[in-house]
Amino acid sequence: MIRRGRLDDLDLLASLSAEFNEVDGHAHDDARVRVALTPLLRDDDLGIVYLFGEPPSGYAVVTWGYSIESGGRFLSPHR
Repeated sequence: MIRRGRLDDLDLLASLSAEFNEVDGHAHDDARVRVALTPLLRDDDLGIVYLFGEPPSGYAVVTWGYSIESGGRFLSPHR
């Protein structure tokens, strides 16, 4: 199952992000992650968060980029 993330998924997404950072060897700052995720979960002005699985066990973040050469806004996947 794939579904769009919602604001009430913030705790889950922060936890999944912490797990990812631990496995990938990155430092994790929970407050920073929550601040970054919140506008993405409120609306799609900056991008979209997708959750995978039931119960959700993974996520993807797709954000808007902007390029004159591309004719304006485009989606830019992040992992």
